[in-house]
Amino acid sequence: MGDFTKDLPKPLVRICGRPIVDNTFDALPDEIDEVYFIVNYLAEKIENYIKSKKNKFKTNFVRQKDIAGTAGALWQVRQYLKDGKFLILNGDDFYKKDELEQLVKHDLAMGLTMRKPFNDGYLVIDVDSNNRLVGWHRPDKLELNREAPMANGSYLLDDRIFNFEPVQMKNSEFGLPHTILKMAEKETVFGKFMDFWYPVNSLDDVRLCDEKFDVNNK
Repeated sequence: MGDFTKDLPKPLVRICGRPIVDNTFDALPDEIDEVYFIVNYLAEKIENYIKSKKNKFKTNFVRQKDIAGTAGALWQVRQYLKDGKFLILNGDDFYKKDELEQLVKHDLAMGLTMRKPFNDGYLVIDVDSNNRLVGWHRPDKLELNREAPMANGSYLLDDRIFNFEPVQMKNSEFGLPHTILKMAEKETVFGKFMDFWYPVNSLDDVRLCDEKFDVNNK
């Protein structure tokens, strides 16, 4: 997003006048009472904003020393995630509460959305007839022009994920979807299809979300 986020971390980018992180809080299922924010870029601004807000959640902040991908971020809070299931969300994406409430009903699950792959570097997630994860593949030229199951950055896990070595990608970062797919070879992981998912990765995404959502981000 270039200079637009030079002094503004993406979770604080405003959509319809509200920072993205406010929508994240609104979308959390009622079962959740504690939240860990894994922060790095302009971390203090995120921390100060969240601390200034009144909400029902106990909030914690963990500074990520090295940028090591989505699995690397999760491993930063491994010591705190030893008791039951936990929900993982991208901090700059939009989700709906009712769909996340369905996601957390599962034992182990990956949120999926039918979208055209953004490029041939993204994973297309393979599921069986019962929507269990069975593998992945890179999209071919035909698949780049049609919708396919894409990981949408929402995951329902427990500490079994830490029994598996994080999968390192070509850019040397460690990918959480890749690691979950590795776990799916040993454990049953459900693919929960969700209609509502809007990642904010560019100024065009900001404009799209501003046009699409009303003032309550619904």
